[in-house]
Parts: sequence; structure tokens; C-alpha cells
Amino acid sequence: LAETTQGLSMVLHDTAETIGPAFSVLTSLHNQRKEKQGIASTFSRTDSLEFHRRAAARLAGSRSAFIATLDSGQGAVVAAYCLCDASSVYYFQTGMSPAGAALGAGSTLLCMLMRWAARRGYAWFDLLKGDEDYKRNWATDRVEQRLIRITRANARGRLALAVEDARRTLRHLYDRGIRYARRTA
Repeated sequence: LAETTQGLSMVLHDTAETIGPAFSVLTSLHNQRKEKQGIASTFSRTDSLEFHRRAAARLAGSRSAFIATLDSGQGAVVAAYCLCDASSVYYFQTGMSPAGAALGAGSTLLCMLMRWAARRGYAWFDLLKGDEDYKRNWATDRVEQRLIRITRANARGRLALAVEDARRTLRHLYDRGIRYARRTA
């Protein structure tokens, strides 16, 4: 339906040669989406991007990573960076243009990827951690995650935990405030 009515087609970029240019597309679409949402993405930090750019190229060589794009006549409208092993596909990072959002391209690509994975015999399609709304529509199970932080049992260790807690709380409040301000503007 996406192909016939909207002119969208899924393209897999799964070789060391093709994943590099696709990673640039993914990054651009990811940054567009996060900027529109008013979210400062840790994925978009220079050090993180450089790590993933190199990792994706190396992992694509062993068929352990790929980028899928949903392309229209004007280029990619959504992209997904996925990792995989012998039995699972891990839906890791995405990006989408405003035109893609208007077409519902995110859900379309996700559905196409799930079908692609099932046809190739993957047993699991893992949406990974996070409580984003779109995951509730696809998930059959919810996994509770716990974070355990270990530090030295002295004043320096307690201070490090307190600083980390303060940073996390401030980042959360800032992000909520930015999203609220954008909704009410």
C-alpha cells in the first residue's frame, strides 16, 4: 500500500560501502526530528556519532548492522539504524523528516522491517529500552529494567552519585520544560 499509493519503498543499506552514506541520511533525519521535538539527543553528540559511524561500517561488513530507509521520489523520508545477530533484529535509532511524519512513514518502515525480519527467519524483533508511545502499539510484552549503580562506599562515591542524580534530574526537567514551551507556543 505504501508503495502503490504513496510511492514509498524500503531500501536496505547493509554493506560497508552503502552504510556510510545512509548513516549521513539517518543523522540528518534524526536531527531534524529531535530539533522539532525540542530534544537534545545524546546520539547526535559528535563523539557518539563518530563512534556509531565507524561501528556501523565495521558491523555491516559482518552483516550485524544495517540502515533501512523508506524512500520517496524526493529521497529518504525515514531511516532506521538496526543491529542484528543470528536470531534477533534490534531497532536501535531512527530519524524522520516532516514529510515522512505526515505520511506515517515511521510506522510504515517499522512494519516493513518486521515483515522483512520474519521472512528471513529472525525469531525476535527487539524495540530496545524506552517507553516511547509507538512501542506500545507493537509490543506484546513489557520488560522492566533496573539500573544498579556501584560506587565507592565513601564521601567521594556518594558525592559522585549525588552529582549524577542532580544532572539526570535537571536534564529531565529541562527537557520537559522545553517540550511544554513548544506545545504552548
